[in-house]
Amino acid sequence: MKYAVIDVGSNSVRLMFWENKTIYKRVNCTRLAENMQNGFLDFNSVERTVNAVVEFFNTARKDGADKVFIFGTAALRKAKNSDRFTEEVKKKTGLSVDIISGEKEAEIGALGALGGRDGGVIDIGGASSETVVILNSKVVFVKSADIGAVTLHNECGDDENSARDLISKKISVYGDVPKTDFYAIGGTATSLASVSQSLFPYDPEKVQGYKLLFSEVERLKNSFYSMTEAERENVVGLQKERAKVIASGTHILYEIMKKSGLDSVTVSESDNLEGYLLDRLKNEKKF
Repeated sequence: MKYAVIDVGSNSVRLMFWENKTIYKRVNCTRLAENMQNGFLDFNSVERTVNAVVEFFNTARKDGADKVFIFGTAALRKAKNSDRFTEEVKKKTGLSVDIISGEKEAEIGALGALGGRDGGVIDIGGASSETVVILNSKVVFVKSADIGAVTLHNECGDDENSARDLISKKISVYGDVPKTDFYAIGGTATSLASVSQSLFPYDPEKVQGYKLLFSEVERLKNSFYSMTEAERENVVGLQKERAKVIASGTHILYEIMKKSGLDSVTVSESDNLEGYLLDRLKNEKKF
């Protein structure tokens, strides 16, 4: 069986094509959560994100996917008008969008990154940031903070001081995070691994397993805040579409690592796309 999974995130739409293993991934930074006001998604953000989902759906079908799954995260679970998005997707693809909880998002991220091993996972998204810890094959800690790279930028722009105050307030829900070896997933983490190595073009094999030191995250945070958006667009290893929010995403990762006392995180290319599929297959008893 060939499967495809489409992740509708708050910053990007991603596609994974899978046949016994991940064959390829694609990403389109559509910033669904951009200009979200009073709980309502912006019309233009919805339109470009729906278009990206339809494009990925058609790609998956063309490549022979027997089943396609679509799931959505923070922007869709927060939005008062998420039905506008899901109805358009249903009309154009025939598929329903599975809007998952923050806790579920954390758990499938851990399933994808850890593959059944013990450890911790940090996932910086566009509108939320999840941390989960697995010990003795059980979830012992899972929290979703109501802040992500896009929503932080919406609130604070490139004002580092106000961003620090908002992040601290939002991640206070974490409390004390259990000590373990941590992995980092999502676009912020993979982008930082790419920039840290000056990768051009992007090389997932060099990103997978890259150890991102706390001191390097701090250096990159300071560097991004010192640049204009136009200057960030020219940073080697960074997608131009991420230039607007990369400082915010890096800042969130920095503050979470600082709060959790982490000297480093290991970046994982395997993430909630793999985790979502494995979870669906397990629940459908397809193994």
